[in-house]
Amino acid sequence: LISIIIGPICFLIILYAEQILLVWTEDKNIVNTISPTLKLYASGYGLLVFGAFPYYLQFGIGKLKLHIIGSLIFVTLLLPFLWFFVTNYNMIGAGYAWLLVSGIYFILMPLIVHNSYFRGLHFKWLIQDIFKVLFLPLAFLLLSKMFFLDSSRLFIFLQLVFMFLLSVLLAFLSSRDF
Repeated sequence: LISIIIGPICFLIILYAEQILLVWTEDKNIVNTISPTLKLYASGYGLLVFGAFPYYLQFGIGKLKLHIIGSLIFVTLLLPFLWFFVTNYNMIGAGYAWLLVSGIYFILMPLIVHNSYFRGLHFKWLIQDIFKVLFLPLAFLLLSKMFFLDSSRLFIFLQLVFMFLLSVLLAFLSSRDF
C-alpha cells in the first residue's frame, strides 16, 4: 500500500515541481528558486520511505538492533554531508546531501536486513513490491509531460490531481495484491 501511494506522490513532485509550486505560490521567482531543491528532497524522501520498509520487518520480529545501528549511521553521514554541501552549494546542497544519504540508506539497509533475517527476500521485494508497482505510474507521468498544458492555476491543479489519481490507480493495478 505504501508503494501505491508514496511512489506516485514522489514521482509527481519530482516531475512536476514547477507546476506544483506555481499553483501553490503563483510566483515564478519562487518556482525557479525552489523547484530544483524540491525535486531532490522528494527523491530523497521517496528513497527513505522505501528504505524504511526493513524497519517494519525488524519491528515485527522484535529485533531492532540493525535499525538502531542504521539510524545512527544515517545521522552520522547526514550531518557532515549537510555541512559540506550547504557550505559549498547553499540551499540546493541540502537537497543533494539528503538525496545522497537517503540513497545510500536505501541501497544498503534493506539488503543488510533482508540478508540478516529474511534470506532470499531482497530481490523479490525490489521487483515485486517496488519496481513492478512503480513502473507504470512513472511511465504514465513521464508520458504525461508531453501533453501537460500550462494555463490557469485551476486547470494546472486539476491536471495534477487527475495525474496523481490515475498514477495511484496504475500502481494499484500493478501490485500483486490486486
